[in-house]
Amino acid sequence: MSATLQDFAQRLETDIRRRGLVPGSRYLTAEESARLLGTSVATANRVLRMLAEQEIVVRRRNSGTFVGPAATQPGTAEVHTVSLLVPVSRLTQGPLRFDLMIEGILIALPDVADVRVSYVPPQGSVEFVRSLLESVRDSGQLAGVVAISCPRDVYRYLGENQYPMVVIGSLYSDQPYPSIDTDEHQAGRLLVEYLVARGHHRMALFSDSEDSPGDHYFHDGVSEALTAAKLPHNALVLRAPGLDPAVLAAQMHELLSAADHPTGIIVKLPQWADDMEALVAECGLRVPEDVEVVFRDVAVVDPGKSEFPHARPSISIREFAGLAGRMLAAVRRGESLAERTIKVPYEMHVASVRPSRSGD
Repeated sequence: MSATLQDFAQRLETDIRRRGLVPGSRYLTAEESARLLGTSVATANRVLRMLAEQEIVVRRRNSGTFVGPAATQPGTAEVHTVSLLVPVSRLTQGPLRFDLMIEGILIALPDVADVRVSYVPPQGSVEFVRSLLESVRDSGQLAGVVAISCPRDVYRYLGENQYPMVVIGSLYSDQPYPSIDTDEHQAGRLLVEYLVARGHHRMALFSDSEDSPGDHYFHDGVSEALTAAKLPHNALVLRAPGLDPAVLAAQMHELLSAADHPTGIIVKLPQWADDMEALVAECGLRVPEDVEVVFRDVAVVDPGKSEFPHARPSISIREFAGLAGRMLAAVRRGESLAERTIKVPYEMHVASVRPSRSGD
């Protein structure tokens, strides 16, 4: 089931009424509407044109979009809203298909008419969340919160203030909130097992961070697979260049210039796989003949599209969000959860049969 233009139009109309805007009030631009809906600017433009035809909004060239006379019609039902919290840092790690996530949540929560995506800043994150949620909760409109990989203090604030919430991502051990997570331990193990089976005895792991619970679980899985393969302690080289491409390139060149350079490269961001292939070529080597690149994919949008071997969750983004929505529905009803943490398993995917390393 995919969101139609009418669905998007209803969400914007609901947003206008929920915010108490009156005819003549300035409304969202196409770009802002696209972010709210989790869709493209082109689609948001089509939705705004549809609303303009109904006089719910008025669009003025070179001036913007304003609330139209038809937006004040009475008789709207009470609006229930789910707040979807995403850290700003997540924007640098590749696109999230918010349209698919919103669909999954709305399907699981039929009484919810609005899912609002908000980006949580790294500084003052708790104050931001407090100001964002308090007025909505006090009005009785807040159906719950879905928090994706947010800072630890945000989870603590939500828990202490008894917001109905579900976390998507890895939690700290002292925060037993309802959550859905991918099995990061399994992802690390699968990638190393694949490389070992392909004859790689020296590997490098490139990560964007090293301090989240998910990072720790992933590294535990990597370590477990290396130990099971009886490889020496220096079989793995760990690098954390952050999100700086220049640092990534410098570290990669340093490693590949060594005589005993790694022949298997593990990256935790899918977009780094293409970058790694280019860097390998700059060093006069080939992928996968000389150096093989694998990655962990946390969001399945186009299954099987990548040519690089990768571990990916066994369910789609929409299904993942649907699980979160169903868990949130149970939390709202005050039901006891059979599982407070759902672990979604990974699967290893290889686009084509590749020759093993020569001599192995």
